[in-house]
Parts: sequence; C-alpha cells; structure tokens
Amino acid sequence: KEYAILQKLNEIYKNGMVEDTYENIALLKQHLIAPIWMPDKTYIENWKNEPYIGLEFREDNPEFYSDRGERMRSKSELMIANALNKYGIPYKYECPLELKSYGTVYPDFTVLNIKQRKEMYWEHLGLLDDYDYSERNLNKLTWYELNGFFPGDKLILSYETARHPLSTKLINMIINKYLL
Repeated sequence: KEYAILQKLNEIYKNGMVEDTYENIALLKQHLIAPIWMPDKTYIENWKNEPYIGLEFREDNPEFYSDRGERMRSKSELMIANALNKYGIPYKYECPLELKSYGTVYPDFTVLNIKQRKEMYWEHLGLLDDYDYSERNLNKLTWYELNGFFPGDKLILSYETARHPLSTKLINMIINKYLL
C-alpha cells in the first residue's frame, strides 16, 4: 500500500515540482516561509554575491573581455568564460582559494555544478611550452591534490601548447561532462 501511495505521489509531483512551489509563491508570502530546500535561483544568487578580490592586472597584460564584460588574461580563458556563460554555468574569475601548507591560489574559474550543488575549480594551463610555467603549475597541481582537490572531482583541468591550442569543442565537452 505504501509503495502504491509513493508511486501516486511521484506521478503527481513531477521532478522539481515541489522545489519550484516556493519560487512560485508571491514574494510577500515567501518571507513567511522557511524553506527546507533553498531554490536553485536563490542558491546561485547567494553564491554569486559572495564578495572576493581577484588578482590585479599589470599594465602590460593584454586586454580580453568576456561577454559579461570581465577582463581575462588570455584568449583561452575568454573562450572558457563565454562558454560557461552560454550554458548558464555560474562562475567566478580568479577567486582566491586557500591551500593548506601552500598559500593562496587563484584558480582561473571557480564554477558551480548546480545539479550537485558542488563548487569546482577549473585551471587552464595555457603555456605548457614554457618550462618554468609548467614546473610552477605541476607543483601547484600537487598541492591541489594534497588538499583534496582531485582532477575530475573538484578540479577541472584544460591545457594547451602552441601546437595544440584549446578548442571550443573540447571546452563544450568538458562543460557537459562536469557541469551539466
């Protein structure tokens, strides 16, 4: 009997319907209710509105601007930002992250997997042809892992060299794999 009742309820309340109920109530009534589940829209807005200070740009840095008007350090980061924006993935550019025994890092993107309500970090390694850059970033990636941020779990990696540039096709595949 219980199973039959649960099946009926499942038919009545389609996926997401209960969660959407709060958002569909008049704003004046929403203030009278303490929802047990924060609606995605509210969750995303709260996440986006957490203040942070990113890295400063030097005067000699090139100027690349995303569709949202944010300044980026490279064309590849610009491509990633615009793809995230196109898919509606909330992100923060160069939001500081503290790694124990290492210090502060500024992942290229802090992104939000909305379905899982999971914050992830996307590092794009764009100068792998440069030995010093590669060494510095391999060291940083080790510290990410020592702090529990593993590729494919909480850490997304993309990379390129002069002969093997990052493609929009790969960016879209990465977004579909980890963030949608």
